[in-house]
Amino acid sequence: MAIEPRLRVLPPEARPVGWYVSPGWNDHSVLTYFLGEGGNVTGVVVSPAMSERQKALRQAARTQGAQVVLDPHVMEQAFRGGNARGSIQRLPWARTSPATPSELAGHNGAELIQMLVSAIAEAGADAVISPTHYLSKGIRDPWWPVDLVLALRLRRELDRQGFRDVRIFHRLAVPAALLRDDPSQLSNMAARIRRLPIDALWLRTHPSGVAHSGPFVFKGLLQGCSALHAIGVPLVFERGGPVGVALTAFGVAGGIESAICGGESFDVNALRQLPDPSVEGFGPPIRVFVPELMSYVPKDEAYALLGNRLMNARYGCRGRCCAKSGPEGSVRDSRRHFLYRFSDQLEKLSHVPEHRRPQAIISEVNGAVRGLVQARTVAPSLGGSQERLTVLGHSLDAALAARMVGHYSLPDFDYRRQARRTREGALRPHALG
Repeated sequence: MAIEPRLRVLPPEARPVGWYVSPGWNDHSVLTYFLGEGGNVTGVVVSPAMSERQKALRQAARTQGAQVVLDPHVMEQAFRGGNARGSIQRLPWARTSPATPSELAGHNGAELIQMLVSAIAEAGADAVISPTHYLSKGIRDPWWPVDLVLALRLRRELDRQGFRDVRIFHRLAVPAALLRDDPSQLSNMAARIRRLPIDALWLRTHPSGVAHSGPFVFKGLLQGCSALHAIGVPLVFERGGPVGVALTAFGVAGGIESAICGGESFDVNALRQLPDPSVEGFGPPIRVFVPELMSYVPKDEAYALLGNRLMNARYGCRGRCCAKSGPEGSVRDSRRHFLYRFSDQLEKLSHVPEHRRPQAIISEVNGAVRGLVQARTVAPSLGGSQERLTVLGHSLDAALAARMVGHYSLPDFDYRRQARRTREGALRPHALG
């Protein structure tokens, strides 16, 4: 939907959705280039482990009015595999062993909050993701009470040091089955989170992604997100992609978060696995985003697909990112291409009235499935995308038939910054409904 980082209060028919982008470890220069050209992104998620390297990115975000959101990567530190990653070990609060609830419940937790506030000040961040953990047992998980205390400590320390304008986005990472099978527990969690001084809720589920988007899973996401609306703050779905766009179209999420050319799924088991020391690399292989197919194409197949006259006529990029360079530009600057095309896809959806958006996303998914029937003959790897999107289309049809359309989540809205621009007081998000 429309990606305007500084939103005014809009009528229900025109509410945009926030879009946060995580550039990754090697994509910050591409994102800086994108922002420098005036791209509309709600916020940029940065890492304290790359403070110096992402300085230009943070400056570009501030220049363009996008929020700088600091991710402390505390969740990863609770897993043996996640804590062993080189990127995590470069954090100011890096640990030699995985964190435990008993450690962060006491003095170590207070030290973590102090270091985190120092990192926020150094980065000039507008918001921070609260230091929470994956709750495998939901409200009965030992991390649950620790995370609540850490959020309270963070707000108290930010206010004490004069950072009252820094927003706190509370991350809730839970099994997808919890949203589907235990709604009472989710309601209890929402009641507790409602008491926290937070500005938005960021939801991450395991497993997530198009590969895990069957009718029962998607029904659980819709029910869970609707229950979390009781907190009264905007809801952002992490690791977005097609599923995240569908949740915004169905009115249960007010924003999505996504990495560049990937990062559209989450599997907690990946954090449990130790990294292979024999594998060295600087990032995933190049993939080209084709929005009409809602899919990615590997580099070699992208040349074949976009080099085909018929396929290029249907799916070649003629936007501001690749209009002059053609298919070669889409592959060469695949990350920049993704940012522009994904932005255009969301903006197009935002012009559809809210009550028609579910049908609009269903038509988009079904159109992608039909297009993949022929496109897979040129790019065979698209066969997997066709199967996954077919399942997602069935899930969306079932949800619409069951009238599981939400009452539309609050748009993610930086009310703290608006208060500095106007003489009126800050307008709390739950006053926008």
